[in-house]
Amino acid sequence: MQNTNSIMDMCFILEKKYNMETKRLYIRYFQENDWKDLLEYLSCKEIYIYEPGDIIDEDKAKEVCKRRAANTDVYAIVLKENNKLIGHISFNQTEPLFANTWEVGFIFNPKYQNCGFCTEALKEIIERAFVEDKVHRIIGHCNPENAASWKVMEKAGMEREGRLRKNIFFKQDSNGKPLWIDTYEYGILNKYET
Repeated sequence: MQNTNSIMDMCFILEKKYNMETKRLYIRYFQENDWKDLLEYLSCKEIYIYEPGDIIDEDKAKEVCKRRAANTDVYAIVLKENNKLIGHISFNQTEPLFANTWEVGFIFNPKYQNCGFCTEALKEIIERAFVEDKVHRIIGHCNPENAASWKVMEKAGMEREGRLRKNIFFKQDSNGKPLWIDTYEYGILNKYET
């Protein structure tokens, strides 16, 4: 059995040292001045049908952008044609670190959904993570009723690996009882590993 130090030596911690570009998009880190575009879509009630939280205001949008600008775990997805932020994709390593597995999540402005932007960005993030950073596995989760999300993951090459039954809740009923929901789990392995 390996000791803890050698396991930790094997751990791969991704250094997101790059910004990315696709045919139509820039994929970059957040900037504090992204708050207006972020507010535009995080103040839409429809965003929260399958997501936790509630609509945000201007102050909260500024706070979120400031926090994200200090981190590298959420990518801003920006249209090349007008430099407009249209959504974001989170990309975080999961525990245990030595498993070298990362989880993606995404939210896009409803005005820019059904145009292939999320799929285009997700494909680029996956490819870069596998080729340059040697990530072993990428996973994602969504509500089974959220067909738009699971279709994006499938178009990006991820496969449905299972359905977790009543494993999470974002809302409660009037008595404070959790409203449990199921979750689809998706995954993709690094095809470049030998």
